Amino acid sequence: MGLKIYLDGKFVDEPDAKVSVFDHGFLYGDGVFEGIRAYHNSVFRLKDHVDRLYDSAKAINLEIPISKEEMSNVIVDTCRQNELKDAYIRVVVSRGKGDLGLDPKKCNVATVVCIASSITLTDLVLTVGIVIFITSAPFILSLTIFTASSAGFTGSPPNGSNPVNNIFIVLPPINFN
Repeated sequence: MGLKIYLDGKFVDEPDAKVSVFDHGFLYGDGVFEGIRAYHNSVFRLKDHVDRLYDSAKAINLEIPISKEEMSNVIVDTCRQNELKDAYIRVVVSRGKGDLGLDPKKCNVATVVCIASSITLTDLVLTVGIVIFITSAPFILSLTIFTASSAGFTGSPPNGSNPVNNIFIVLPPINFN
């Protein structure tokens, strides 16, 4: 049995979850998304995630065609449809179908997708660990992927950022034994 995917107002089987090649999310990456977790039948900080999704859409002048309350219900219902108590949920809202041109006004309605599935940590995370950088102000990290040793981590945040306003965390490998 495959996943049930929410796509523009209805749940469809995974093989039938298709978006037009003229969708500006596909053509130009024009859209927003939110990654959310659910634990023990509860979506973690659902309101905060939905608020952030709508704030992100507003920042790029993208109108989401359903209300925040409806979006919250979509997220919960997607977990229910897939019988998931613990899940990784991905909500994607793209500009929608337009033409090959760049004009976003030619996209009549945004495309809304919600996927919920189980997710596991990769072997790399389990054996090497992960690096997390949390900042109180927006910045662009010049290194996309790095390890603490390859970045020369010596206890100070990268890029000369202010250690008072930022937290640089290196997590050790996860041991489940």
